[in-house]
Amino acid sequence: DVYFRDVRGNEGALHRLRGRSVLMTFWQSWSAPCLTELRRLQALQNADSRGTPVIVAFHGGAAPESFDEIRKEHGLSFAIVQDAEHRVARRFGVRCWPTTIMVDPDGRIEHVQLGIVPNRGRAPTY
Repeated sequence: DVYFRDVRGNEGALHRLRGRSVLMTFWQSWSAPCLTELRRLQALQNADSRGTPVIVAFHGGAAPESFDEIRKEHGLSFAIVQDAEHRVARRFGVRCWPTTIMVDPDGRIEHVQLGIVPNRGRAPTY
């Protein structure tokens, strides 16, 4: 299980999300591929809110001046969590950014994506 507090002060835990699919993405604010992945996940969330997994983005760098700027610039509406010490990233063996992990409704890791997936004109999926 992983406990976290997003940058807005909301607390969460993976066990509280049982019964729902969860996408956890691990990113760095200096990385263009990470920002591309964040935009892709936002497009996924915008595409169909009923079938969309819960998305939580763990930032692995030093806190930027404002997550609000990144959120606004890229239109992000999902939870952003500061993980500067890589506490959560280490629990999941993350060593490259971006890494996106799909957790199924039973709490099992279903898929791990290293880097970004080329969109090639397709609708966002997972």
